[in-house]
Amino acid sequence: MKLYTVAEVAEILKVHINTVRRLLKSRKLESIRVGNQYRISEEQLNSYLKVHSLSDKKQGEATPRAQEA
Repeated sequence: MKLYTVAEVAEILKVHINTVRRLLKSRKLESIRVGNQYRISEEQLNSYLKVHSLSDKKQGEATPRAQEA
């Protein structure tokens, strides 16, 4: 099982580290505690991405443009 740090998840998601911390605090992203640090498993990250990438696309998705010749 691969475990990511908060900083690694922030880099993967291309967001600020504080954004990841907010996701953890609100329990939108699940994690485990190792001492006083959070670790996010690859499975938890993939689950979050699956759920949220679909909802993000629905909200901000533009209709595809027809190709011009």
